[in-house]
Amino acid sequence: MTGSDVTSELESNLAEVAVALFAPGTLEATLQHIVTLAVATVEGCDAAGVFLAENGQVTTAASSDPVVVVLDRLQLDSDEGPCLDAVAEEGTVYADDLATTQRWSQFAPAAVGAGIRSVLAFRLSARRASALNLYARLPAAFGATDRAKGLIFATLSGIALDTAEQRADEEVRTTTSTMPCEPAS
Repeated sequence: MTGSDVTSELESNLAEVAVALFAPGTLEATLQHIVTLAVATVEGCDAAGVFLAENGQVTTAASSDPVVVVLDRLQLDSDEGPCLDAVAEEGTVYADDLATTQRWSQFAPAAVGAGIRSVLAFRLSARRASALNLYARLPAAFGATDRAKGLIFATLSGIALDTAEQRADEEVRTTTSTMPCEPAS
């Protein structure tokens, strides 16, 4: 594939992702769509999940594979890991090989035991603490192009998340303001 073919394919893929992410739907449907598209869009990604902070608790709001829930729970239980760092540091965290990193003494060996060697995590939303977490079974699974594509995808996903939350807030306000009042007895 030539450089222009790769660029054309990337443009087409990201355009499709943008259209799909901004389709009307519930917050839950948008989050599930994000993780499904992440696996399909970012090469090397075997599983994806979204962390969301809700009432002071971080939870797995969507996942493409049951291993995501296990890995997210490992991070929450050990209070360390790339996805928590992405949420806290408002950035991108990449672990190219969890088998050799010294950064997360509890999470990394447990993740390797669960079959995951690479993690790429992105902060998603400015409105609330959240992260898009991409997991791979192979070490160094996310090359420079994959990380760049992931960052663009995470940026689009963050906007889609904010938009879905705004729609949900508007629906609540509309429903609340149009509810009929009960007559006084």
